[in-house]
Amino acid sequence: MAPDVDVAGRAAARHIDRMLRFIADNFARPIGVQDVAGHAGLSQSYAMSLFRRTVGVPIKAYITRIRLNHAQMLLANSDLKIIGVAMDSGFNSLSSFYEAFQTHETRTPAAFRKETRQ
Repeated sequence: MAPDVDVAGRAAARHIDRMLRFIADNFARPIGVQDVAGHAGLSQSYAMSLFRRTVGVPIKAYITRIRLNHAQMLLANSDLKIIGVAMDSGFNSLSSFYEAFQTHETRTPAAFRKETRQ
């Protein structure tokens, strides 16, 4: 019984690795759960379940976090306008960027930029 569990565990790890790499390589593009699951060769429901169980957050939330991390780096280290930061980070609109940013950071992107540069 242990060898089957080991094989299943290795397969799950490969799927997670493929999903994480796909997100890292494509977060700036308009990707969603279906794209991530498809890249790993999984059904959308299984991919969501496996990802949440292994990574601890839903795929969509993980993509948002990666996009926000990139946006924070751009805000702190570039002079791009906020709309440029949003688009370069994979958000499809300025309003979705502001909503995600303020949900996770409790401040605006402009306030974040100002505080990180002081």
